[in-house]
Amino acid sequence: AVANALDLSDFGAIAGLPFSGVGTAPRVQVAVKGNQVEVEAALSMRDMKFAHYSLGVVQTPVRYSGQTLSFPALAAQKGQTQSFCAVALPFGDELHVTGGAQLPDGRVEDVVDLLADLSSTMENLQDGVLTGRLGAVLTVDCPVSRLEGTIAANLRDVRYLERHLGGGGVIARFENGEGIRVEPTQLTGALGQTSVDGMWKFAGPLDFRARVDDGSMAELFDPGGVSKTPVGGTFTANAIIGGTTDLMLVDALMHSGGVEWKAHDLGELQLTAHVEGRALEASGQLFNG
Repeated sequence: AVANALDLSDFGAIAGLPFSGVGTAPRVQVAVKGNQVEVEAALSMRDMKFAHYSLGVVQTPVRYSGQTLSFPALAAQKGQTQSFCAVALPFGDELHVTGGAQLPDGRVEDVVDLLADLSSTMENLQDGVLTGRLGAVLTVDCPVSRLEGTIAANLRDVRYLERHLGGGGVIARFENGEGIRVEPTQLTGALGQTSVDGMWKFAGPLDFRARVDDGSMAELFDPGGVSKTPVGGTFTANAIIGGTTDLMLVDALMHSGGVEWKAHDLGELQLTAHVEGRALEASGQLFNG
C-alpha cells in the first residue's frame, strides 16, 4: 500500500505524546502472523514534531512487531543540521523508550529551534542570539513519562549576542521528564573563561549560574573588533539566570580592576545588570580613576 498524502496530526498521539507532520508513506506492508499484526512502512515527512521536539524533515523506516514500535534508522534535518536516530517504543503496562541519536556536526541555532516548542524560554535564544557549531550523542532508556537520558556534546565557536564564548565539552541530562540539567561546563574563547551550570525545567522556573573569568573588555564592547573601538582591560562577572518559561530573568555583577581607553587607564568599573527577556538595564560605578 502507498499513502501519498499523510497528515500525522490526524492520528492525534502515540501513548499520549503528540506528533504531527505532513508527507507520504511510499511503502506500507501489513502481515498477520497468528494473533500478531506486523507492519513495515517507510515515511517521508516535513515539519515533523514529536513530543514537542521540532524534528523538521524526517525520513525513516517504521516497524511494528511484538508490541514494539520502532524507527530503526531515522534521519532528520532541522535547518542545516542533520541527525540520525534509532528508537524503539515497547508497549506494555507503561510505554518505554530505548534509543540513541547522533548529531555529527550541526548548528547550535538549529538545535535551539528544535527545542523551541518545549518552552517559550527558548525564544530568548532564537534569531541569531545564540549561535555556534556542535557535535552530540544522545542516549535514552526509560519510561516515556519519566524521560531520563544523557547528552554529550562538543561545542565550537559559540557566540552569544555575537560575543565569542568559544568552545568546550558539555554534559546534560534529562531528569524525570521535567527538564534538562546542565553539568558544570566551561567554554574558552575571546570573551574569556565562561562557566555555566544549572537546571532548565520545561514548565519553569529556570535555575542557572554563570561566571566569566579573565574576561576581555574589548570583546564585550566590540565583538570581533569590528568597530575598532579602542577599549581594553579585563573583567570578571557573575550571573544568576532565573525566571519562568515565559520570561527569562538575569541578575549579574561585573567588575573590572582597570578599564583602558586608547591605552589610557580609566580606573575601576563595577556594574550591576538586570535582564528581562532581551531588555537590559545596567547601573553602578562607571570609573574610579
